[in-house]
Parts: sequence; structure tokens; C-alpha cells
Amino acid sequence: MEKISKGEAPFYEPGLEELLKTTISNRTLQLASSNYDAVMNSNITFITVGTPSKPDGDIDLTYVQEAERDIGRALREKREWHLVVVKSRITSKTTEELVKPILERESGKNAVMTSDYA
Repeated sequence: MEKISKGEAPFYEPGLEELLKTTISNRTLQLASSNYDAVMNSNITFITVGTPSKPDGDIDLTYVQEAERDIGRALREKREWHLVVVKSRITSKTTEELVKPILERESGKNAVMTSDYA
């Protein structure tokens, strides 16, 4: 967060550093120190955590599941509409069968799922 708050991208993505600097100078970027704060102070949450491979080659979904639990708990207290976007290499079937139920269980709310592969 320290790097991002200074307009420095923590990884390389074309155009990201310029975008960070612009949003920081325009005060359109707000950093949060917890998933709870991020959910409560926004309308959209992007889950962009790592999905490393397990020794057997399967995808390790530990980080996705942890993020979903945190987000769901925050959504339990939130009354406004909120969009959760999963940006990962997991399939839509995995999202439907694993991620969505965690979010619904933790939030106590119904999630509507849509997929866009454009």
C-alpha cells in the first residue's frame, strides 16, 4: 500500500503507474487497509488473489476462499448493492459451485452470477 499511495505500481502492467499517479493526484483512488473497509466504502470489490498450483497440478483456491469469506462477512453488514468481481484463472463452474456459496453463506444474501469472457 505504501508504494501504491506514492503512485508506484508494485508489479509491471503497461500504463498502470501513470494511472496510479493520475488517480492519486485527482484523489479518485482510496486505499483500504482491510477487506472490510474496502467493501464498506465501495460499490465494487475485485478479487485478484493468486491461485497457485498444488503439487498435484490442481489449483489452490485458498486465497480466493479467504477473500470471499472476508467480503461476505462485510456484506452481511452492508445494506447497499455491491458487485463482487472474481478475476482469476478459475472456471465459471468453480465460481458457481465454490465461490458463490461461500459468499452467500457468509453474507446471508443471495448472489447473482454472470460470466463475461470478452
